Amino acid sequence: MNLHFPEHWLEPPRVRANPAGGIFDCTPDWSWTPAALPDHDLWLVCQGRGRLTCGSRSWTLGAGDCFLFPPGTSLHASHEPANPLRVVAQHFDFLDGRGQVAIPTPVPAPPFHRQLPDLPFMAGLLARAVKCREQGQAAAANFWVGAALAELARPAADQPPAAGPGGARSGHIAEICAQIRRWPGAAHGVAALARRLHVCPDHFAKLFREATGAPPRAFITNCRIAYARSLLLESNLPLRRIAELAGYGSLAHFSKQFKGCTGVAPSRLRTPQPRP
Repeated sequence: MNLHFPEHWLEPPRVRANPAGGIFDCTPDWSWTPAALPDHDLWLVCQGRGRLTCGSRSWTLGAGDCFLFPPGTSLHASHEPANPLRVVAQHFDFLDGRGQVAIPTPVPAPPFHRQLPDLPFMAGLLARAVKCREQGQAAAANFWVGAALAELARPAADQPPAAGPGGARSGHIAEICAQIRRWPGAAHGVAALARRLHVCPDHFAKLFREATGAPPRAFITNCRIAYARSLLLESNLPLRRIAELAGYGSLAHFSKQFKGCTGVAPSRLRTPQPRP
């Protein structure tokens, strides 16, 4: 399902960020059953696993699941206590050309859902919106919410390719890539991935490189480093826990690989640098 805003809302849409929202590290006993929402809520899962139900529809939640709940939505969400959710959310209203709340809404009545291939980018947009609102920077908060919505409205970029020579396997590789992006910290062994295509690891690596332009191990590493970078910038989790969530059993290995990929030690992202 693609989200189609009216043309004058796409560059980006005119919105007003409302007081509700934030960056939430949900406690193990967390669940969410709000009354009918009074405004729109843009809600993004950054990590963890859970379940969300709205009416007759239900979704399994994981990193990269993004929802746009319109006003009046009633729902129930919960998560696995051993793998709690981390969510960034921002409430807002669409505005018309006169700066008034837009009625009717451009969002379909059921919740809009999309699995995002670039979680760190959207998480960064929403985190900026939340922080600007909390700091009283209303115009900046409105801008970042609008930018997040414009990104959400873009057509999905990594749909499986059409059938053709190698099309079926390319489609499977696209699915594997999406799962690696969604669960970067999982144990993505090349041999196990190759078995899913019923080929040997060397042939899988060749097919993967042809489909993505990168070897599978490099792709997995890049996804893990991108995920770790988003946690370093947008959370207060200790470095060792971030390394674990990104799939590293050793903090030293994580730090070495992070610096090798980014040129910066992970601890430096949290150390304020003196101005020149």
